[in-house]
This record gives sequence, C-alpha cells and structure tokens, in this order.
Amino acid sequence: MGRGRLGKLWILCLVVAILAVARKAGKQYGWDKDAALQMFRGLSDRLGIWVIPLYVTLHTLTLSLCLPYAVFFEAGASLLFGFLPAIICVFSAKILAASLSFWIGRFLFRGSSTAREWAQGNKYFHILSRGVERDGWKFVLLARFSPIPSYVINYALAATKVGFLMDFLLPTVIGCLPMILQNTSIGSLASIAVASTTGSEKSQVLSYLFPLLGIVSSILISFRIKKYTSEVTGDVELKPAMPSSGENIHECKDNADLSQVSVADSSPLQDICPAAATLTEKPIFINGLLCKNPATITASDFKTSELNQAGDTDNFLRSSAKITTAADFPGLNTQGLSIARTDLAVDGMVVPHAHPRASELFYVSKGVVVAGFIATGGRLYQQSLREGDAFVFPRGLLHFSLNAGYELATAFSFLNGQNPGVVSIMDAMFGSDSVMLDKLVRRMRSLSDLEIGHIRNVTMALERS
Repeated sequence: MGRGRLGKLWILCLVVAILAVARKAGKQYGWDKDAALQMFRGLSDRLGIWVIPLYVTLHTLTLSLCLPYAVFFEAGASLLFGFLPAIICVFSAKILAASLSFWIGRFLFRGSSTAREWAQGNKYFHILSRGVERDGWKFVLLARFSPIPSYVINYALAATKVGFLMDFLLPTVIGCLPMILQNTSIGSLASIAVASTTGSEKSQVLSYLFPLLGIVSSILISFRIKKYTSEVTGDVELKPAMPSSGENIHECKDNADLSQVSVADSSPLQDICPAAATLTEKPIFINGLLCKNPATITASDFKTSELNQAGDTDNFLRSSAKITTAADFPGLNTQGLSIARTDLAVDGMVVPHAHPRASELFYVSKGVVVAGFIATGGRLYQQSLREGDAFVFPRGLLHFSLNAGYELATAFSFLNGQNPGVVSIMDAMFGSDSVMLDKLVRRMRSLSDLEIGHIRNVTMALERS
C-alpha cells in the first residue's frame, strides 16, 4: 500500500516536472504554450453534446475491463472539460463501472467453481473477506480511500458476501471522491503549467486549491487506513501464528473484547480416509495415520469383526477389555472415533484407568454392571447399569466397572478420539506385584459391596417371581 501511494506521488511529480520544463522551453524557443489546451478543447468542440456521454461510456468500459488507462482518462478529463465538470464526469463513470464490475464479478464467482477457488486461494482474499465480515460498509469505505485500483476492489468485493446497496454502492459513492480529486488534479495541474498568465488571480488560486485538496486528502486518508489494514491482517494471520499440532484454534471475543482461545480435534479434510498400512521398515511419525489411495478403498474398510466375540475372562480380574482404533479398523481414520468391548465374568472387574485423549460412552448390552469414575476432588460417581443403560466417563478421569449380576456381562464403549490412549494404575503402580493388586481389587469390591448386594437381591427376587 505504501509503495502504491509513493508511486502515485512520483507520477504526479514527473508530470509536473515535464510540464514545467515544457513551459520553460516554450518561453525560450517560442513554443505556443496554449497549443496543448487548444488541441483538447478543439476535440471537445467537434464532438459537441456527445463528448460527455462518450467519455463516461469509454471510461466505464476501461474500468470494467481492468484496462490500465484510468489515470490518463481522469487526468485528461480536466483538459477536456475543466476541473469541476471533469469531477462530475469521472464520478459518473466510476459509479457505473463499479456497479457493472460488481455484478460481472458476482456472476463469475458464483457461477464458476474455478474462479471461486482461485479467489479463495489468494492470501489477500482472506484479509478482504474478514474485513467485510467484521466491519461491512466501513471496510468498503476505507478500501475506496486506499490507492488500490478501483477495478481490483470492485471484482475482489464481488467474491465476498458483501451486500450491493448498503455495503458496496453507498461507500463507493463516498469513498471514490478523494481518488477522483487526486487523479483529475494531475490534468488540472497540467493545464495550470501551460496556461496563460492572463487569467484572473481568483481563478488561478482556485485552480491550485482544488487539485491540492484532492492530493492532500488522499495522502492523509492513506496514512489513516494503514493502521486499520494492519489490524485486519493481524486477525487473519492469528491462526497460523499459533501452534496447531493437529488442532484447530478458534478465537472468540466476548462483549468486553477479552480474547479467549478454544481448541478441538481437527476436522477431516476429505470425506473418507481409511488408514493405509505402513509398507516401509522405517516408521513415519505423524499426528495420525496415512490415508489409502482412493482407488484402493473398498466397503470392507468400513466394517470390523474385531468385537463380535467375547474375550477371555479366565484371569485374575475375570474380565476382558479390547479397544479398536483406526490402527485396527481403517474406516475410523479421521473420524475421531474408537470402540471397545468389555466382558465381565461373575465378580469380574476392570480396574481404574483413564483415557487422556477421549471421553467414553459405556453401553451395557448384557447383564448388570456397576460403573463409576473418580473426579479430581476425590468424589466417587457410581451407578448400577442394566441392559440398555449407558454411562459417561469424562475425559482423563479414572473409571472402572464391575459385574454385579450372576451371569456374564458385556458392554460396548464408544470413545470420541481416534487414539484415546489408556493409562492404567494396575500396570503403572503394581506391575507383577500380585499381593498389592489383590488388595486393590478387594478394596474396590468393598466400595461397591452394598450396591452389588442390593442389585443381586433384587435380581434373585425377580427370578423367583
């Protein structure tokens, strides 16, 4: 933006310098200093009443077709019509061209997926889209005040969700005036440089005043929008600037404008992504699993028979637990899910453990089970579950389950993480120490003895009746 503003100033200085040299040469070598003005005025006289409609039409087309002649058209308008009539002509062309370009762009970007993807792939599009979403017509107004070519702004805004009348057209009507004053000032200063000195002092003062007003206003406004643009750019670049590591980061602002940050599992980047087996000896360390070639994906990738058979409960705990993740069930990859089956023989139990990366929905399909978890304050939350009941184990909290009936109990778990992980106090604290493990199991059973006894009594009464 700064370079664009300096470029305009250099062009203006160059034009004035050339005209000053031409005027000096005219004085020294007898060049007719009114020749340039007479040529333009003669062209205007020959066209008659059609000169203004023709000019507006041509300038509208040059802006709509993105031709790089806008500065020359607007500078030449002052030579053809004079400064104030030139402003009216250029203003009319600008508004017509902006409307035409907007609807052409809206038709292209909404009707062509290629054009829409091309626009959204540009890094500046996100700045534009965020600015429009955040500030609406205020952003459009400041964009008009900037030295960015108007045809670029017209088509770029057409790709966003900005409304036409209130958010696009009205800010355009107001915002294009400073740039019109600046560009027509170039031609006005040119006419001053070559004009005769016989004019009145008042007319000469006005001839200098209006062009300088346009130049100064555009420069001041350009400095004003620099800070605003930096703020919008900073908002858009906040996400990639923060560590992601497989997580999307969303910024939220409350009414007091205090920033909060929340994190969540990243969304899938494709409809389906069954995990591909690693074919190389060296493992690839990524946050997830590689996807299979879409050409090799079959329906069998989305089915598993891992959990259709009961596990072996002939062990010290009289239980079996099997968890199936995307590593075993390819169709789970990128879906944020894992499943597990738990089989509990009579008096069987699953000792306290936690899943650091997932919550668990525990569903009893057969038998009677006591399930519970321990909150961070040490409080125990425990419930008896019958066939069809479900219980939630919050993420990261120690939880357990015990068979409270007289037959094999089976439960299925659904975890909201692709790789939930398991942290078991049995393995971490006791290992192969069977004495300590036996004490732990006895203690856990004692915690639920009253409830288990009550459940078994009710069950026996129902069976007798």
